[in-house]
Amino acid sequence: MEDVQKYICNCGKEFDNKRSLIAHGTHCNLYIKKNKNSKYKIKDNLYKCECGKEFNNYQSLNGHFGHCTEHCNCLNKKTSHHHKGSMQWEKLSAEQIKENRIKAAKTKSKKFETGELIPSFKNKHHNPESLRKIRESTVEYLKDKGGARYSLIACEYLDKLNERNGWNLQHAKTVENL
Repeated sequence: MEDVQKYICNCGKEFDNKRSLIAHGTHCNLYIKKNKNSKYKIKDNLYKCECGKEFNNYQSLNGHFGHCTEHCNCLNKKTSHHHKGSMQWEKLSAEQIKENRIKAAKTKSKKFETGELIPSFKNKHHNPESLRKIRESTVEYLKDKGGARYSLIACEYLDKLNERNGWNLQHAKTVENL
């Protein structure tokens, strides 16, 4: 028989997976949302957690409590949500971030090619009613904008530049009839 890992909250409830445990954490008796007029309020639009991070509204502060090492008691967490393989962006240079994004994009492309990862809309289609609504919305949008999916102001500006400088810059043309 397989040994199944159980996830246990400090309140005693057991869960089959980590996602269920985390979802439970927001409703657990050990998890208490902080009051917006609590000890965390420094002054209007300034809230500060014990870990030192400051927030400009109480919703951000409450959202932070689920990730903060000081407030994540019910999930038996001793560290933040950083885990093996996750990025700690604040510690990387812009060049390292760029390299990591390129590497991640290549990895994702390979997974699509091998079939390990399947695009969410693959082999799915809009039904005829959805297609009709999309078309009607697009036609209405184009009528409001004079048939343009581009900046009419930019086109006028390019026309003026062409006249003034004797240039022949090209740009999109308006579609009069749909």
